[in-house]
Amino acid sequence: EILNKQKTVFSQNAANTIGRVISSELQNASGIPLTRTENDYASLIYANGGGSNNDDVTFNTTSETRSYQYNNGTASSTLSSKTRYEYDAAKQGGTPYGNLTHIRSYDDAADDNGSPYNTTVRWYYPRAEVDTNGLLTGHWAVGLVGAEAQYSGNLDTLLNGVWSYYDNAANNT
Repeated sequence: EILNKQKTVFSQNAANTIGRVISSELQNASGIPLTRTENDYASLIYANGGGSNNDDVTFNTTSETRSYQYNNGTASSTLSSKTRYEYDAAKQGGTPYGNLTHIRSYDDAADDNGSPYNTTVRWYYPRAEVDTNGLLTGHWAVGLVGAEAQYSGNLDTLLNGVWSYYDNAANNT
């Protein structure tokens, strides 16, 4: 006897999202939706300094996730939420490494103009030790969070923060 079933739709079209989850829905045995998650993606293109488009770096990232919880199918009242994701190069030491820098949480999936109820900001301090010839000689820590802060609203009030120190460093930068 089937109690619940999961239906997942994967992107088959766009080159930047092929194979990624577009939507996922949990249904009861009668096929009535219980929960649904939808994902949007973005391609962030950064010039790599080579002077040619062939040298550009593209990060294919999740830009938004919407979640729905149904009372009795899609026509019923729902609880919904939305999370937006941002990848700000300025918070990655000025170089885009594709690290997640902002997470903005909303109470309603349909809320396009309101303020989030919660925002998380992450800072990265990449370390690339280079010798006099320009060759990497030591650490290459680009994806480690140096600091993370959680705010109420849209950076309204600081709720908490974490500073991380790596490799016996005296500071987190």
